[in-house]
Amino acid sequence: MSNITVPPSGAIPPTIGTFSLVSNTLEQTILDISNTARETRDVTVRFNVDALTKNNTVMRFRAAIDGATYSIHQTTTLSASDVEAHFDEPGLASSYRVTIQSATAEGASRNIPYELTQVRR
Repeated sequence: MSNITVPPSGAIPPTIGTFSLVSNTLEQTILDISNTARETRDVTVRFNVDALTKNNTVMRFRAAIDGATYSIHQTTTLSASDVEAHFDEPGLASSYRVTIQSATAEGASRNIPYELTQVRR
């Protein structure tokens, strides 16, 4: 899981990484992004999911309501044949997190490369 705190001013560089999905059916946090300054940002997160081998894996984009409670903004359900997933959240002014949950354990850990871009408005 990546915990990223973005400084309140200046450019926001893209974040590129790889998440290692543990072989279980628990919801796992891929990204947890703090925005305590509540800046308005356009957020895009892209994932390469071609390593997944099971159907019905769910990815969720959650936005913070009060700093501790997160509501689901977007959900996508993946099949074993999917190669890419993404979330676009224009005009987001809160902290957020992205999670993944397998319906069926993969049988082994799977690497999921990702790229996060944020643009201040």
